[in-house]
Amino acid sequence: MKKIPMNKLLETTVDGYTFQKEWSAKGDMGPRGLLLDIAMFFGLIGPGLFMVSHLVGFGRGMMLGFLTFLIGYGLPHLFFLGRAERFIGAMLRPQSSWISRGFMFANAFIIFGFLSVAPLLPIVGGSIPDLGPAIRDNAPPLAFLSALLVVVYPGFLFSTLRAISFWNSKLLIPLFVILSFEGGIALTMILVQATGETAIDVGPLADYETRIILGVIVLVGFYLGREYGRGSASRESVVFLTSGRFSQIFDGGAITVGLVLPFLIGLYATQAAVSPTVIGLAGLLEIVGIFLLKYSIVHAGIYKPLIPAVPILDR
Repeated sequence: MKKIPMNKLLETTVDGYTFQKEWSAKGDMGPRGLLLDIAMFFGLIGPGLFMVSHLVGFGRGMMLGFLTFLIGYGLPHLFFLGRAERFIGAMLRPQSSWISRGFMFANAFIIFGFLSVAPLLPIVGGSIPDLGPAIRDNAPPLAFLSALLVVVYPGFLFSTLRAISFWNSKLLIPLFVILSFEGGIALTMILVQATGETAIDVGPLADYETRIILGVIVLVGFYLGREYGRGSASRESVVFLTSGRFSQIFDGGAITVGLVLPFLIGLYATQAAVSPTVIGLAGLLEIVGIFLLKYSIVHAGIYKPLIPAVPILDR
């Protein structure tokens, strides 16, 4: 018979609701729980950088996007799962599990992404023979498609978790996709200017970025408003983010620093010339904001436990 730790029964709650702790450093796994936060972040910006770089023909950006995903997404999952049989178990139910589908999408991106950027890879790139026109022509589009699926799948995964109503929303699907392209454009602009790439015009990318940021602001506002009106658990999550203990991270970090300031910089850039340093700073603020927004959504997950919390009375 499985033992239930006493700390689970006496867990602090908010009006009968419990914050999820499995994907945080406060759960049974300790700091290992943060590895999924890291993986989900790099699972957005790595494919985003690859896709945007593919669209604008920036080979080094594609290569860095692939490596960002491989290291930032793959290694945290490896350390989080710990044992090989857990990887195998996670991949055996694609017909019914979004986690299994996510592993398939990630592996497809790793394979096709490698074939797309193999000649550009440091150290090993020069020793890789010519892969032939069939692979050269077909691998990048297939890598783009698999990268898009990697970005889409967390939204579907979250939306199937009915116990946590704040996550149980199809709005997370387009939100994660838009965040991925936002991060991809920001990193592409930074890399283009850092490497002195002259064949790519940053101006149109900056215009698109400003519109995407506005789209994120609108979508986040709509998502929070909808969740606030859905039920008490979702309402507690929204209050926790916007005026509770997490408000400094969410309001001050994810929204103000990560969205509003880059948006204002983008608007100013449409009216006057802006130095590459300022554009780079705006891009870095966006990347920080994407991490904090995804982090906030994950840590605002609240559920109603099957066994109610036992209040501890002072004696």
